[in-house]
Amino acid sequence: MEGNAILNTILFDLDGTLLPLNMDIFIKIFLEQISKTFSYFMNPKEFIDNIYKALNDMVENTEYRINEEIFMESCKKYINEKDIKELKKD
Repeated sequence: MEGNAILNTILFDLDGTLLPLNMDIFIKIFLEQISKTFSYFMNPKEFIDNIYKALNDMVENTEYRINEEIFMESCKKYINEKDIKELKKD
């Protein structure tokens, strides 16, 4: 495979399994950046606070349900209905 090597796999190590990762710094930067995407309808600090609330609901859940279901249900709870309708228009 000299010269014209083809890349057919990309590995993402988001939990520090393969390479050292400071999760606190990663989460802080990640949430700050993603909150910018939603800043047109929600204050970035409020967005981050709501994500943490939804994550907390997911972690504290004792029902036999998928984490994604709990998380998304909680996100809807913390974002008011008007904001969700505005998102659907876009």
